[in-house]
Amino acid sequence: MQLQLPTDVYVDSDGNIFVADSGNKRLQMWAPNATQGKTIVTMGDSGPNTVSGNSKYQDEIYVFGSRLMKYSTNSSTSSGSYLGFLAEPANGMVVDQCDTVYVTAGYVSGGYVSGGGRLSKFTSNNVTEQILLSGLATPSDVILDQCGHLFVAEAGKHRIVRYSTRSGGPMEVVINKRGLDGSDSEHLNKPISLSFDSKWNLYVSDTENHRIQKFDFLNGYMWC
Repeated sequence: MQLQLPTDVYVDSDGNIFVADSGNKRLQMWAPNATQGKTIVTMGDSGPNTVSGNSKYQDEIYVFGSRLMKYSTNSSTSSGSYLGFLAEPANGMVVDQCDTVYVTAGYVSGGYVSGGGRLSKFTSNNVTEQILLSGLATPSDVILDQCGHLFVAEAGKHRIVRYSTRSGGPMEVVINKRGLDGSDSEHLNKPISLSFDSKWNLYVSDTENHRIQKFDFLNGYMWC
């Protein structure tokens, strides 16, 4: 069976590729050099929207459809652990080594509007959504650095914001502080996706500018 409406991809440190195959309502895993995928779980209620993993435990994978679930990639059954619920699909998700799940949510179809979005977390001992930041303008993705900072792509304001999971302080705008769209090297236009490389350089999918932007430590955009 082919993929249908894949919405997210996660790659673990072993090179396994996990695909949220939303249209087929399943999570697929592709091992390195594999010629076909393996179905980890089929979701009956709704298809998976986002997928992520815990770098400390390679056999655990997290999926958000209508519910946040954790599955074992080594299990022969499709049963998983229920971790939480959102009223709408999550836009982005990242998991730390303590099994705390951070998600972004809030989107208005057909436009990028101010307010309404949020950054939230779920912990292993609390399945209730805990809101960390509110009033975000279409937060589309979230990733975590080695210092415990969450970076959020706020597409509606064309910027990247940072939030410390350690201090819990107010968010800080680290890229495009004025929040205006633009096409030069200092501006973004509807950033959608984020990623770090092994040296913690930040890569931004700058959607409306049809490019990938790279930001690094030496330029002072990120620091512990």
